[in-house]
Amino acid sequence: PSGYEGPNCETVTRDKYIGNWRVFEKGSNSTAAQYPIVIDTAGREEAITYVRISNFYSYFKKPVRAYVDGENIIIPNQKLEGKIIFGRGVLTYNTTYTQYATITMRYLVQDTFTLIKDDFGYESAINFSDPSVWTK
Repeated sequence: PSGYEGPNCETVTRDKYIGNWRVFEKGSNSTAAQYPIVIDTAGREEAITYVRISNFYSYFKKPVRAYVDGENIIIPNQKLEGKIIFGRGVLTYNTTYTQYATITMRYLVQDTFTLIKDDFGYESAINFSDPSVWTK
């Protein structure tokens, strides 16, 4: 079923995303930054595929909602604290040390008042922005 993997569906997919991550990013309208985030479970009332991201963009006080699908993490379009956020990322593991992983995130944060976009590789074909890199 969705949210599980392994030969006998014995592994919860989102578990590989849970934990402390270090973000390295430079947006199309922001300077280069490094900061910590935490990905944890979204709670019992949410589906097994859902997670929440705390300290997203080193700005948001409330967690950003996301869900996982295999090696993909998806941030659905949401409005939070005066901004619109959406995007997606791909998880890869270090082949030597499997406890270490990287998420290459492509997302966009847009101010709802000024409409200014800060792009992190989501519209890279338009503005040549680079994705954000999250390491564990």
